[in-house]
Amino acid sequence: MSDQLDRCRAYAVDHGWEIVGEFTDDGRSGLLDRHKRPGLDAALTAMESADVLVTLWTSRLSREERQRAELLDFLDALRVDWHAVADGGRVDRSTYTGYITYGINTLLDVAHSKRVRENWHRVHERRLAAGLPKTSSPRFGYRVVDGTYVVDTAEGEVVRDLYRRYTRGEGFTPLVTWLNESGWHVAGSGGPWTVRTLSRFMESGFAAGFISREDEFRHLRGAHDPLISEADWMAYRAERGDRSRMARKSSGASARWWLAGLVKCAHCGSSLYVDSFTRDASSALCTGHRGNPASCPGVTILRRYVEDAVGMWLGGHLDQLDALAGLESGQTANAAAMAYQAAVAARDKIADGLANLEVSKALGDMAPVVYQRARKTLDAKLADADSAVKVAAAAMAQPDTDPDAVRRGLETGWTPDETAALRGVLARVEVGPDTVTIFPVTGDPVVRERASLAPRCNVTGCGRVHYTRGLCKSHTMLARNRGGEELFAALVRRAEETVLTVEDVDALLAQSNRVSVET
Repeated sequence: MSDQLDRCRAYAVDHGWEIVGEFTDDGRSGLLDRHKRPGLDAALTAMESADVLVTLWTSRLSREERQRAELLDFLDALRVDWHAVADGGRVDRSTYTGYITYGINTLLDVAHSKRVRENWHRVHERRLAAGLPKTSSPRFGYRVVDGTYVVDTAEGEVVRDLYRRYTRGEGFTPLVTWLNESGWHVAGSGGPWTVRTLSRFMESGFAAGFISREDEFRHLRGAHDPLISEADWMAYRAERGDRSRMARKSSGASARWWLAGLVKCAHCGSSLYVDSFTRDASSALCTGHRGNPASCPGVTILRRYVEDAVGMWLGGHLDQLDALAGLESGQTANAAAMAYQAAVAARDKIADGLANLEVSKALGDMAPVVYQRARKTLDAKLADADSAVKVAAAAMAQPDTDPDAVRRGLETGWTPDETAALRGVLARVEVGPDTVTIFPVTGDPVVRERASLAPRCNVTGCGRVHYTRGLCKSHTMLARNRGGEELFAALVRRAEETVLTVEDVDALLAQSNRVSVET
C-alpha cells in the first residue's frame, strides 16, 4: 500500500499538482460498493473541491463495469480528470482512442475478477469435498493443527455450555456478558464477544459438525469432531425458532427475571415481558400484543402476583420433587430418547424415499408429472419430519429435576444454574384474563384465580386485600384514627414479628381507645 501511494505522489509531483488528500482502502476489493469502501467514498466526497483523481490502476476505482461507468459519470459531472498511473495515465472517454483504451482496461479488470472468483470457487469446492470449511479461519472451540481442526478441551466445554444454557432459556446478552467476564475472546480477532458475533458463531453449526451456513451446503458434515450432538443442535434450532416466532429479543431479561420465557399469554402464547425492574409495582405484559395489537387482546398482570403464585406452588411441591426426582427424570429421559430416535428414523425414511425418487427420475422410470407430484408430497412430509425431530430434540434437552437447585433459588435468589433447574420442573405459566395456570413438566396443571393472588392483610383471620405495609385498608384506617402513626407503626411491627389475630388487633385498638378516653 505504501508503494502505491509513493508512485501516485511521484506522478502528481511530476505533473506539478498540489496534493490535497490521500485515501486508502487497504485489503478491500475493488468489486465492493462505494459505501463499503470508506477510502473511496471519502475521496469522491473530496472531489467537490479538487480537479484530479489519481489511482495506481484503473481497478482501484472499481472492478465492476456498471459501477465504474457510474463513478466516471460522477467525475465528469464535477469536471474532474481521472489518472491511472500504471494504466496509461489520463482516462479520457471523449476521444476514440481514449474510449477504446478505457474499454480494454475495463474488460481486463472484469476478466481478472472473474478468474479470481472461479479460482476461489474451485478452492472452496476442494475444501468442502475434504470436509473442511471454505476458509481456514480460527474457530472457537478448536485449534488448527496441520490444516485440520482439533478440539480445544477448555474452549470445547465452554461451547457445550453455551448451547446448553441457551436451550434452557438464557439469551445471547447474558451469555455474552458471561463469556467476556470469564476472559474468553473471539477466535482469530481476540476481541470481546458481542451479541452479533456470538449469534453468528452458534448459528453456523460448526460445533455440531457442519461446515457451511449456505443453504446449498447446509447439510454437509465436516472432517472435524463435533462438540455437540445432533440432538443438542436440533434443540438449539427449535429454541431459536420459538424465540423468533415470539419476536423475543436478546434483551438480557433472562438474567434479570427468573421467570423470563416461561410466562405466556393465554390468548396467543407469546412470552410476557416486564415493564420495569426498578419499580415495585412492575407489570408483566404480552409481547404479542405489543408487536401487533390486532393479533392479540393482550394480558397484563403484576409481576409479584405471578412470582408469588409460582413460588407458593414450588414451595408446596419440593418434598414431592425430592421423592420423585430420580424416578421421574429417568423415565422422562428414556421416553424423550425413544421419541427422538423414532423421529429421526421417520425423517431418514422420508429422505431415503426422496433419494430413490431422484434415481427413478434419472433412469427415466417415472413420468415428469408423477415425479413432480411425488416430490411435492415427500418435501412436505420431510418438512414435518424435521419439525418433529426438533421438537423431540428439545424435549431431550430439558434439564433433569434438581430440587436442591430449585430450593436454593427460592431461598437465596435465582442464578442461571437455578433458573435452568427450574425448567426441569416448570414447563410454562399461562396468564389469562381471570386465571393463572401453572403447567409442571410432569403432572396436572394447577389453576389459580387471579383474584386470589392479590396479597392479603397480615392479620390472621382478616382476609381483606393488602393496602399498605402488610395491612388492609380497614386496619390501616382504624389504627391511624385511634392512635395515629405511632399505633399504626406498632401494629405493622407486631404483624411482621409474630402471629397477630383479628382478636389481638381489636384488643390493641380497644386499649388505645381507653387510654385516649382517660386522658
